[in-house]
Amino acid sequence: MLDQPIRHDITLPNGQWVLSMAPVAGWQDYREWITRFGLGMLFSGLLGALVASRTRSLIRLRLTEQMLRERQAIEAELQRRTFLLESAQREARIGYFVTDLRTGCWTGSPMLEEIMGIDERYPRSVETWEQLVHADDRQRARQEYERAIRRQENLHHQYRIIRPSNGEVCWVDAWGSHERENGQPVRLIGTLKDITEATQARLELERHRDQLEQRVEERTQALSVKTQELERATERLQLAMEGTRLGIWEWNVPTRDLRWSLSTEDILGYESGQFESSLDSWLNLLPSEEREQVLADKLADLDATDFCELDYRLRGSDGDYRWVHDRGRVTRRGPQGQPERVVGTIQDITPRKEAELALQDSELRYRALSASLEDKVAKRTAQLAAASAAKTQFLAHMSHE
Repeated sequence: MLDQPIRHDITLPNGQWVLSMAPVAGWQDYREWITRFGLGMLFSGLLGALVASRTRSLIRLRLTEQMLRERQAIEAELQRRTFLLESAQREARIGYFVTDLRTGCWTGSPMLEEIMGIDERYPRSVETWEQLVHADDRQRARQEYERAIRRQENLHHQYRIIRPSNGEVCWVDAWGSHERENGQPVRLIGTLKDITEATQARLELERHRDQLEQRVEERTQALSVKTQELERATERLQLAMEGTRLGIWEWNVPTRDLRWSLSTEDILGYESGQFESSLDSWLNLLPSEEREQVLADKLADLDATDFCELDYRLRGSDGDYRWVHDRGRVTRRGPQGQPERVVGTIQDITPRKEAELALQDSELRYRALSASLEDKVAKRTAQLAAASAAKTQFLAHMSHE
């Protein structure tokens, strides 16, 4: 068999192999060795090719399994993120749209269809979008869209749509930006958010604010009228106080804070702020021998009733004492019924009081003079009576003789 050439076709997993051998001169001396060597090489090559083919198959299998696991993980993560995105869109009431600027056709997400009140059968074009826009907002919405396309700027505007599904009016907030190819915008990609509740709340708030501003304006005008009336009344009161020498005071009993009006200081001849607003300052203006009695009388009246009224003297800036008529009324009492806040007036009655005192003095002098005259008349009458009796007695004696 070794005298002729040998050819064998062998099919392996990695391809088709051809084994061929041919005899040479003198090969007979080595034919047994050559035969064994050739067969060994043959089987070694075949075994190596088989092992290499199997190894490559295993590597490809493991790579395929790894790629499959990675792909499954990516798909799972994609599904999770898609779910989160759709959930966020549902909660925020946001849908997205893609408008092909070359054809004017657009597509949108399911949430966009829900917001706009349409289904998959509704045609998607710029014209049909305009039909959804409220008639009062349609022109402005169209102008905003065309300006964004013409200037290649981002789109943002708010408008109303009327849902074909139920006829409800819905406020939306549209945002969009351009997707470019070779530097030219080819698509407008954006979002549409349902802002009906927020817009209605804002409009309601604006309505209440307008009403409040109107009420404030009306109250301001009324307050202005009242302020003018108060100013006129205050002016008249001031004139009356100046004409009648009348002052006003306010007494916080627990804190011993006693505040005087400017007219009160003017009555006593003091400059504004010359003495501090306190009960002690008022007491220091009283004659030292009358302080305790005047304060006790005032507190006694206020404890018994809501009013007090008394006359006393206060020292003026020139050192002379002036008579004043003091009237007060309790405006607030404490938990135990004790007076806490008292408001009153003080009036200069010096001329009247001096006239009263002069009249009292004159009356006393008149009474004293009258009593003296009566005494003298009585004595003279007694004298005349005694003389008359003596005369009568004398005449009777002379007649008897």
